[in-house]
Amino acid sequence: MRTLKRELLKRVGELAAGWNAGAQKLGLKLPAWIARHGSKRSSASVIHTFRVFRIILTNAVKYVTNVEGYVRRIQSAINIQGWKMQRKAEFLLTRALRAPGWK
Repeated sequence: MRTLKRELLKRVGELAAGWNAGAQKLGLKLPAWIARHGSKRSSASVIHTFRVFRIILTNAVKYVTNVEGYVRRIQSAINIQGWKMQRKAEFLLTRALRAPGWK
């Protein structure tokens, strides 16, 4: 059982490490149990022009497609962060308008 537990925990770290390149590119610090697996199974690119802002992150861990509900989980995380960004943008706009006296 201990051997199985260690193997499963290792796989969890490797799976999460599939996002290491993206975290590094975006300037985020990941926990040691993820970062220690390196970023060889991940890639990231950021495209920022006048008309386009795009972040492309790739998790190339070989068994990522075997994880049940993985795509749904990733989409959920993206949606949550998108909603947070939307709320923050609305807050900043409201604050900027109130500063000169707008209501």
